[in-house]
Amino acid sequence: MAHFSNKIINAYYTNSERDTVCVMWSDGTVAREHYVVADEEDAQFQELLEEWSYESLNQSTSVYVENAKNEFRDAFERYAKQNNLYGYTEDGPPPDYPKEKEEVILLNIEDLIFNFDPNDTQQKEELFKLKLKFFDRDEVKSSKKRKAKTDLRKSTSPLEAIALYHSFIK
Repeated sequence: MAHFSNKIINAYYTNSERDTVCVMWSDGTVAREHYVVADEEDAQFQELLEEWSYESLNQSTSVYVENAKNEFRDAFERYAKQNNLYGYTEDGPPPDYPKEKEEVILLNIEDLIFNFDPNDTQQKEELFKLKLKFFDRDEVKSSKKRKAKTDLRKSTSPLEAIALYHSFIK
């Protein structure tokens, strides 16, 4: 019998292949995570399926993914406002913003980050605009980190560009 039997708090797939399940369980004092291979031949997975159906796993996975997206979106928006990215401040956008259509990152930031397609011309333009915004920031302009600037310039995805930009403000 698995150590999580009759103690499961939540269970969800951890990847898009749906070959691993995170089982969150509690012994009454401490909550723990245990990872199980999603293989019907595996004894622990069989025990999990006695308590959680495939439908329950799919539903809890959807909820988990949606919560993760929302947390990331909220954190990014807070970060953008705190660092005056895209012209926003804690009070919102300036009254004359945007001055020109080219200054606006047209795509929804969530689509740009989670669904970036390097073959999509519009998304490549949005990535370019994002990099320009980063290079307009004082922390990048005044930095002596030549390699970091080169890496930022050569970044191939918005998430990579954001991570590289973060190295300038640490």
